[in-house]
Amino acid sequence: MTPDGTDSSRRPPSAAAAIRLGLRIGLTLSFAAAVAETAAAVALTARHLGAEWPLRLAPAVFGQVFLTHAVLWCPLGGLLAWALRGRARADGTPAASVTALLLVVLAAVAVPADVALATQEGNRTLVLGGLAVAAALAAGSFFLIRRAAARGDGRGPDRFFGAASVVAAVALIASFVVLLRSPLFDAASYRVASTSPEASTGDDRPDVLWVVLDTARPDRMTVHSPELATTPFLAEWAERSIVCDQAVSNGIWTAPTHASMFTGRSVREHGVTFANPHLAPDIPTVAEALRDAGWTTATFSNNPVVSPATGVTRGFEEQHAVDHLRPVTHFSLQHLVETRGWVPPFPWLDPDFGAAITNWMIARWLDERDASDGPAFVFVNYMEAHAPYTVPGRYRRMFLDAEEIPRSYELREKAYGDLPKVLNTRFNMEGGAFLPDSDRELLRKQYDATVRYLDDRVRELIRIFEERGRLDRTVVIFSTDHGEYLGDHGLWGHEFLTYNELTRVLLMLREPGRTEPLRITTPVLASELHDAVLAAALGAPGGIAAGDPAERAGAVAVTEYNGPWPRRIAAIEELDDPRLQHLIHPQLAVQDRSYKLLVSTDGTSELYDLAAGPEVADLSGDLPAERERLAAHLRTWAETTPEFRPAGDDSAAGMDADTVKRLEALGYLGD
Repeated sequence: MTPDGTDSSRRPPSAAAAIRLGLRIGLTLSFAAAVAETAAAVALTARHLGAEWPLRLAPAVFGQVFLTHAVLWCPLGGLLAWALRGRARADGTPAASVTALLLVVLAAVAVPADVALATQEGNRTLVLGGLAVAAALAAGSFFLIRRAAARGDGRGPDRFFGAASVVAAVALIASFVVLLRSPLFDAASYRVASTSPEASTGDDRPDVLWVVLDTARPDRMTVHSPELATTPFLAEWAERSIVCDQAVSNGIWTAPTHASMFTGRSVREHGVTFANPHLAPDIPTVAEALRDAGWTTATFSNNPVVSPATGVTRGFEEQHAVDHLRPVTHFSLQHLVETRGWVPPFPWLDPDFGAAITNWMIARWLDERDASDGPAFVFVNYMEAHAPYTVPGRYRRMFLDAEEIPRSYELREKAYGDLPKVLNTRFNMEGGAFLPDSDRELLRKQYDATVRYLDDRVRELIRIFEERGRLDRTVVIFSTDHGEYLGDHGLWGHEFLTYNELTRVLLMLREPGRTEPLRITTPVLASELHDAVLAAALGAPGGIAAGDPAERAGAVAVTEYNGPWPRRIAAIEELDDPRLQHLIHPQLAVQDRSYKLLVSTDGTSELYDLAAGPEVADLSGDLPAERERLAAHLRTWAETTPEFRPAGDDSAAGMDADTVKRLEALGYLGD
């Protein structure tokens, strides 16, 4: 009792005490939400990738989730407690009410976002079910806190949240320290920590580092377009490398091109297409050859196609599907920022597509290997240049004006819907009238920003090998697998036809000890990398720079397009549109140093002068002799190149549901 005879336990708390209680409740609930979301993300990721890497990232993941929730819910909890402070009673109503209201609001925000992340679609039934569960939890919390307070002196909830908030604060500080040192805090600024050089193993066999910049166009790189400032490091590296100025892909998308690079075979020979996206188990790969020769082989892939799901990574003893780590770094509030198109308010909400984590993993993998393990073959696939062109804001600001930055984040999902699907389906099927020129140019600038970001990641990867004393004995290959239309030829993505925007690729190789550049100006197929790697690593005959220069001068390259995904074909066949009908017909492209001929199964052909620039002026009617010369080469190629025939019912040709879902998220497969 107070001197005036009133019950002090029923006196409303001061504003400061109420706010303090609300902050404690907000911190406690943020802690609980972070534990739940981190545990769910780790469990979901570990199911596909194994527990090792998700658990290694878990403390940093917990830090980014907890910190973001705390920034939102602690102030809201303080505000609610301040607003409800006049309702204080000994039964614990303030704590119960604030807890219940915060739970409801938290669930209303987090549950739909988490459901959308888990299902890649906003399922209304699941969202409503989640909200019902959240409402039940809020009601239960309200009831339990009131009962606990009624049994004591009224300060039970205060003591509980006081103790809980101390534990949560300690966890927040510890996890924030871990987050600061991780690739999740700020992908734009993160760099793998330096290390002391390792002692030489005494093994004369070279390491092999092969890096694919998925979807990156060489004409958007400084290496081949010096007026651009997108790849300063690669341009510098080219001064000590073999550079193929007319490198050509065997196919137009990831699976067939990687299959050709890894096997040395054409698409016709290995049979990996949209309709059959799986490499037959009896076709040998470069990884198998190096593994059998004593190399430790490992792949770090951000592309779900470059995985066991398609068989192209056969021969790699360790296959780290970095794309499967992406869900562990995504959570409700980050998803909310992305879908609303907001400029991320914190650096840990502004991620890349996985390149920073990839380099973090590779550094640790190298550090944990024993010197007796022998030389290493490390293959890396980076995906930043693939739609939706995910790149941190620092790199966007290198190419976009200040007023374009907010719009660039809106384009991912808010403006038109899911960007990869919009570009690959709506743009290509309906035409690009819905996408104004300003947004098209903005997307091209954002694409350039991703290439610039990858250049820094490549620089870091080279430093990782250099600091460990491995670079001087490493064969280094930089390549791309295909390009991206970016609106050229009225197309976006990389699903149709064989124009240069898709078929021209980057191809650079440097053997240990090379100090002078070598430029090869004749066509070189990406599949030639298979023999080039074996020549550089094992001393096998062949290689890009080997052979008679006169023979190389007459080199001719063939690119194959076998039609789009089957469901895309089915959708287009139902439409009466000649332009779309042409897109689904298989096409072969053959080129020498001067001309390129495209021949489709619908009877059309196009001839282009490669020296004249973009393929816009069809010369097939003006240069019949050149057209016939290249057409004759195609006929000879088709007659002499064996065609892949699956042995019986190739049940492995199918892909699991998870891979299909990931490909759909990247805009493949159609609707």
